[in-house]
Amino acid sequence: MAGGRSRILIIDDNLEFLEMLVALLEPTYQVTLAENGKRGMALACSHQFDLVLLDIFMPGLDGFTVCQQLKRHEATRHLPVILMSGHLEAEGRFRAIDVGAADYIAKPFNLPMVNARIRVLIAPPIITLSQTTGEKFPETSKDTDTDFTME
Repeated sequence: MAGGRSRILIIDDNLEFLEMLVALLEPTYQVTLAENGKRGMALACSHQFDLVLLDIFMPGLDGFTVCQQLKRHEATRHLPVILMSGHLEAEGRFRAIDVGAADYIAKPFNLPMVNARIRVLIAPPIITLSQTTGEKFPETSKDTDTDFTME
């Protein structure tokens, strides 16, 4: 996070779509844009981001290839990637998961839903008391009244 705001890299060749996403996300996130897969890869490898929104169908490197490369690169393999497309059948959605995408969003999409999916993927992990203190939770006795049997 830079300056307290999570950083999102958006890779898409559609300028109108990029402008819409920036308007949605910039009030909450620090947004960086890349107009193609090659530029997106360069930015992802040279800057720190918390999430990548990635169009699938672009000239040059397509989104599947970019996602696969991000997941193979040591500096970027941890990044959650959301693949986006308006023209993807079920087989393509499976491929999105196969190449390492954390999520898939169909275009056009519901903007509040996009925001919710982003929030979930970049939210800090939930830490339990036992993880932070090293304490173990007490074992329950088998003699307590919380036991039950299945009939």
